[in-house]
Amino acid sequence: MNLRSTGLVLLVLCGCGELPVVFPGDAGSRMCGASNPCRTPLVCDVGGECVECVTDVNCAAPSPACDPVTKRCVPCRGAVGCTAPYVCSPSAPVCVLPCLGGNDCPGFIDACRANVCSACNDPEDCAEGMFCDVPHGRCVACLADANCGGTTPKCNQATGLCEACIRNLDCVSGGTCFLGSCR
Repeated sequence: MNLRSTGLVLLVLCGCGELPVVFPGDAGSRMCGASNPCRTPLVCDVGGECVECVTDVNCAAPSPACDPVTKRCVPCRGAVGCTAPYVCSPSAPVCVLPCLGGNDCPGFIDACRANVCSACNDPEDCAEGMFCDVPHGRCVACLADANCGGTTPKCNQATGLCEACIRNLDCVSGGTCFLGSCR
């Protein structure tokens, strides 16, 4: 047994570390490479870390774009992920309908605010059980974990959807979180 694995075993046995234990192949592991691949569906980046994505090819709907900073799949980035006439918001990975004034927005959309058509300005604008994400002018299934439950207890604030997990630590069985599901 080498020193690195001995230290890892001691940390697990004594429970004395405050940082989460990261095993080879898990997201955040800095030990991946050709001879030590990441657990599927994670991929190894150039720094040897297991991440959700390094390019858009590693992502799929409903989050088809790879954020190069967080190395996580997101609903959109730049020109990727939105269908015209929608564009990706520069402030968050959300597809929005651009506008210059109130007449630019379809009748079902509330208003043009900050050059974006808004579906809501307050909770009453959304259907029952939905919440108004005011900064992005959209009705969503959740704004926080408290809005979720059952098999999907975590709120993905980028998509506004309740999911099984947002990060690996949310997977109670020690699995890997990928696109909102534990694997």
